[in-house]
Amino acid sequence: MRRCEHPALVELTLPGAGLSGAAVADGGVPGGDGPVAPVPGAGVPAPASTEAIVCFPPTAASASYYRFLAQALADRGCATRVFAVQYPGRETRFGEAPFTDRAEAVHEALEGMRAEGLLPALPQRRPRRWPWGRKRGTAPSSEGVGQAMSEPGPLLTLLGHSLGAQLAFDAALLACGPPSLTSPYAAPAINRLVLSARVPDSSGEGLPDPVAATDAELLGWLEGLGGTPSEVLQDPELASMIADRVRGDLLLSRGPS
Repeated sequence: MRRCEHPALVELTLPGAGLSGAAVADGGVPGGDGPVAPVPGAGVPAPASTEAIVCFPPTAASASYYRFLAQALADRGCATRVFAVQYPGRETRFGEAPFTDRAEAVHEALEGMRAEGLLPALPQRRPRRWPWGRKRGTAPSSEGVGQAMSEPGPLLTLLGHSLGAQLAFDAALLACGPPSLTSPYAAPAINRLVLSARVPDSSGEGLPDPVAATDAELLGWLEGLGGTPSEVLQDPELASMIADRVRGDLLLSRGPS
């Protein structure tokens, strides 16, 4: 992985290919500090590309979850740059407290994209709460939006799975909404939004109660989703750590959007 300028983003790069997933080839584990985690190792910076993907990991997962995507694109000779978000409390950010506020999680990811040139930089101060939470008549000025739009970045796709789908949707809403609603990122900067394994927030279906559920129930639900080795869940220490991560992610998901 390539360490990005902002700790919230990491680029999954393959040695000599200029794509994310440097660690994919050698089995390395992403390194770096930030919401988006780079793969440690000697990945080379990606060449100029007209397209980029920013991936939001699912519940209990880390940035390295998407190494398979970087490898698959590289195998097909695709020059699309692949980035992933690294949530606090995971891999290279293991010592950091997990997010408890979805707005903060989304804003941090957007700041990482902006620092990497994937989103236009706007000369506006980030709101301290969701834009639609402001009182009537206090919508921020759209000053600087035209300037930002005159310096477009690559065609950008946001991809999210499970919890990541929820965060990617919120990020796209902020990045693409009209200036009167979503100020500091208001610009048509997101070209595609790809979401999977996520039911509408209003349905309340399929998710265990993060407050009432026991660790065993949370782990059973996670195992039922597939993708988590049974050997990992059978290790008491790892199982306890994963259960805490799942509980925190579900609480984050259940928070206000």
